Amino acid sequence: MPQTSIPLTEQFQKIVDAILDPEKRRKIIIRAAAELKDLASAYPVEGAWNKAPGTRGNNRWYQRKYGARWKRKDGTLGGTNNSQELQTSWNIERRGETASVWTAVTYAPFLLDANQRVHWADGHGWQTTDQIAEEYMPRLEEIILDEIGKD
Repeated sequence: MPQTSIPLTEQFQKIVDAILDPEKRRKIIIRAAAELKDLASAYPVEGAWNKAPGTRGNNRWYQRKYGARWKRKDGTLGGTNNSQELQTSWNIERRGETASVWTAVTYAPFLLDANQRVHWADGHGWQTTDQIAEEYMPRLEEIILDEIGKD
């Protein structure tokens, strides 16, 4: 049976061409930044800590897209509508051939930064930005190979 092959040197040349082509690099960076933004903005599943009566037995909880909430003795709800809405706050900044995905939410480091996060963040399902980036690497490789394959 006849075999079909692609010379290895041809494959290497495609990789080199993609690395040297500013437009291909830009496309890779833009696609990757958009996908990383989506991953970073995803909230973990809500838990009892996000609903009445909370998890500490004191009728206090954090309601997403609102802020701290509590139930008063008369049954009415109190709270402070001060959510910075982490989920919708993410931005992409492009400069030449680089891109950054960022948020200005003041409490983001306490959920997402491995060195600053609060002790309960992992137990509530929050991933660090390092974990998100590590899990994303196989997908980034797919994007790069996809762009290399376009000719």
